[in-house]
Amino acid sequence: ENLIEWLQYHIALGVDHFFIYNTATTRNQQKMLEAQLRPYILDNTVTLVSWPYMNCMRNMGTGRYLYFYEPSSKGYIKGDELYTHKRSFKPPKKIMQSSAIASCYSRFRWSSTYMAQIDVDEYLTFDRNNN
Repeated sequence: ENLIEWLQYHIALGVDHFFIYNTATTRNQQKMLEAQLRPYILDNTVTLVSWPYMNCMRNMGTGRYLYFYEPSSKGYIKGDELYTHKRSFKPPKKIMQSSAIASCYSRFRWSSTYMAQIDVDEYLTFDRNNN
């Protein structure tokens, strides 16, 4: 419901098109968002782009720790297997958002005069006292 309010607010300001990146992680969440936005998609006010976490550098946007094995001179061979040191790091969640913004700009920049990247909890406002 906040998304629809957000859309209507910005439409009232004069925004004529929205590129919304769907980061829902379950099929049910994706379908709910598609149903909620259907009227805006049909009248060409919204372009909905599927952008699940898993499509962003294989778990990089999930905020979970990623593990990898680092080749090392301290590794050892047991039979035919080379054992190395297990390493981990926790990539920032912003990776998913940054890649979605880059995708939007590279895919749709030619179809817009102006583009703004704002979240659904952010609203454009204008100072009437300042031209």
